[in-house]
Amino acid sequence: MLVVDKNDANKPVGIITPLDFTKYEEYTNEDEKDSIEKILEHYI
Repeated sequence: MLVVDKNDANKPVGIITPLDFTKYEEYTNEDEKDSIEKILEHYI
């Protein structure tokens, strides 16, 4: 997922990968875990 500058959508500032979502899985509540799993199913 491409991350862009909020003031300039044509300026990329980074990339979020599926592994970034898994890093935060242990710190989130159950509802957020379900959302993360759905996102990961799409990418993995």
